[in-house]
Amino acid sequence: MNINDDVIREWFYRLPKGYAEAPYTESELTVLADVIAEHDSNVGKPIPEAVELVTEAIAAPKFHNEIVNTFGEGNIPAVSKKYNLPEESGRFIIDTADHEAFIKLFTVVDSQGTGNGEISLYWLFNYQDPVNPSENCIVNHSRNQPDLTINGKYAEVKSYPAHDRKNFLGRFESKEASKLISKVFGVANTTRTLGSGKKIASKTQFNLDDMLEVVTDILDLKQILEEPDVAEALNDYDVFNRIKADIDKIFGITGIETNDPEVISKAIMLTLLEEVLTVKPGLGNYVINLLPNDPIDIHVTKIPEADIISYAQKEYDKIKNSIDVNSAQLRLSNALFDE
Repeated sequence: MNINDDVIREWFYRLPKGYAEAPYTESELTVLADVIAEHDSNVGKPIPEAVELVTEAIAAPKFHNEIVNTFGEGNIPAVSKKYNLPEESGRFIIDTADHEAFIKLFTVVDSQGTGNGEISLYWLFNYQDPVNPSENCIVNHSRNQPDLTINGKYAEVKSYPAHDRKNFLGRFESKEASKLISKVFGVANTTRTLGSGKKIASKTQFNLDDMLEVVTDILDLKQILEEPDVAEALNDYDVFNRIKADIDKIFGITGIETNDPEVISKAIMLTLLEEVLTVKPGLGNYVINLLPNDPIDIHVTKIPEADIISYAQKEYDKIKNSIDVNSAQLRLSNALFDE
């Protein structure tokens, strides 16, 4: 299915405001689906795929136009060599010959909310031949997609003032992550409500130390509920049966069979991290951070392909200093995946 200029023009013509910008509304997507059906015989494509194609068709020319506006028609500098993302996390080196143009483009943004560095990277990976730019780097502006696709890999672009600080990745959008958080803090706060005297734990703001305290409470309750006399006495009470079932589910989600509260706490934090990374940028993809005061100082984080839970073997302080939840959003330091 080819989303060409005619499709975009007709789509915009039918919209009340005469144009559309990501994230698109349901009504805008409905109009788009109708236009696609009229212009293409291959109608059975899902709307998300159409959004991706339309986003690419709209955003790529905008990025090119911003580059032209920055340097002038016919004056776009040629990138000195072909660049590839590294296979492992680490520093990304730009050739000295490309510094000036890259820095000049760093703060150039478009009306769709482009972040600093996106157009710089778009130029770097595409403009070895400014007359006929390649498509090694593709623009993504669908809400649930990372910023760019570079040589077939998703890349989320950030511009935080330090590479090793904890940076916001996003909220927990998967049902699995939300359920895990609700069960962990629900069970722990039940023990506190019943008289442990501890402060109710917040499920929107916590780190590994907080998780360790919560898991310790859950393990204490689990041990009590498993005592034969207690189990028999409470067997007819649905509320306690639900609590026991929730405890089993908490430990089942992480897939780790142990009663060590540190190992369980690390596994839970890493399970939450994996759920967020699976959405954006996706396992096996990249997070690229460019320092705002020195844009050519770039750190690329390669997200593992799978089995992030295995990082529970890392030292307690390494995970504590790399992952936390703040205002219901998960934060990650690149240092977790650096050797």
